[in-house]
Amino acid sequence: MKDLGHLPPALLRVASAFLMVGLAGCASIDQFIVSPTTVCPGEKVNVSWKTCGTTTLSQVPIQPGQSDECLDSLPVGSNTMSVPNSGTVQREMAGANVFYVETSGWFGKPIHQCKRVFVNQALPLSGIPQCSGPRGIRTVVSRPAGAEWSGQMGVGGVQNLNQVRISVRHDGRVASLAPNEISAAFRTSNPAGEWIIESELQGGPDCGQAGASVPPSLTLQVLPLCQN
Repeated sequence: MKDLGHLPPALLRVASAFLMVGLAGCASIDQFIVSPTTVCPGEKVNVSWKTCGTTTLSQVPIQPGQSDECLDSLPVGSNTMSVPNSGTVQREMAGANVFYVETSGWFGKPIHQCKRVFVNQALPLSGIPQCSGPRGIRTVVSRPAGAEWSGQMGVGGVQNLNQVRISVRHDGRVASLAPNEISAAFRTSNPAGEWIIESELQGGPDCGQAGASVPPSLTLQVLPLCQN
């Protein structure tokens, strides 16, 4: 490469101006990474980017029922900040969010990319019990299709939210839980699929008979497997 030092100063200034215009006119997103994309409340994610052009980073909380798709325009109230063309920030997550990186130049429309972060809260599973024998009651529950939990998150523990002892079956495992007890018997299992909750009537007539004391529901709380 030839030394440019011999060029006249005026020519160097013109070349520099053309270079600055070229850089200012670019608009590209070369890299945008959010990791991890599945966390528990209070855990942190790293957001990194590499772009060309005037760049902003936005963090948009997702409300229940709200789309997590990459929208053409950011919702009102989005937390938007100007950032350099490359960098990394760390964010503590309290709920589901979508991170946007957007860049624009002098020509053409701004371009953007987005990444969603799942924040898995405790998931209550509740069902109406049916008779499974003279003294036994049983319900089969599963994770709701619209549940916040992603497929990447495993089970950390389960808690009996009933005032009676229950037996729980899931993923080939069985556990007996006293009222309010938390068990790690299902740790690392997949939360998807059937959860079978069983219990015994505490007194009174048999199940199905008049006056039988059958609770209106049996509820199990599934806790996510967290990093900390």
